[in-house]
Parts: sequence; structure tokens; C-alpha cells
Amino acid sequence: MIGLGAALLVIVSTFFPMISGNEMVEELSSLWNGADEDNSTVATIILVLAGLMGLFSFLSNKKHLFSIGTLVMSALLMLISMKWSRDIGDSAGMFSYGMGLILFLVGSGLGLVSSILGFMKK
Repeated sequence: MIGLGAALLVIVSTFFPMISGNEMVEELSSLWNGADEDNSTVATIILVLAGLMGLFSFLSNKKHLFSIGTLVMSALLMLISMKWSRDIGDSAGMFSYGMGLILFLVGSGLGLVSSILGFMKK
């Protein structure tokens, strides 16, 4: 159940602003609102990874191999979120973390916790 909640948090985070600063940045900071095609491609990749993380987490109750899938997907999502948070931290205080990035960090962290708990259950 933790993995499904984590996947839901990551999916919901794509609709919230990833960065905050001024009003103009907040309007374009959601991954789906940007005029850039790369943003929607990244959002689609994140949705696929989060969906796979949720699926593997759900199936890990039946097979131990799916816990490895949950671990891999949540680790990839965690690396993406850590890179984004580092990039925002490097922007010299112009921007701060938005609600989307916070939810993304929490969701990917919970995915890692659920995969570790899946290993401990077996």
C-alpha cells in the first residue's frame, strides 16, 4: 500500500509547480503547462516510471522479484528528483522548491521505503 501511495504522489506532483519564485515562473513551472515539448516528454516518462513503480509494488506481495522492480523504478525517480532539487539549489536563490518537487521527493522516497519493506517481508 505504501508503494501505491508513493506512485500516486509522484503522479500528482507532475501537475503542481516544480519551482516557485515569481508569478511568471509559477505559471509555466508545471510539467504539463510548459510550451516546451521536452517538459511533456519528461512528464510522460515520470508518469510511466511512477505507474511501473505502483504496479511492481502491488505485485511484490505475490513475487519477490517485483520488489526489485519497485526498487529500480523508485531509485530512478529519486535520482531525477535529487537532480532537479540540486539544479534549483544552484540557481543562486532566484527560485525555491515548489509543491510539485516536494511531493515528487516524498513520493520517490516512499517508493524506496516500500521496496525495502517488500524485501524485509519475504
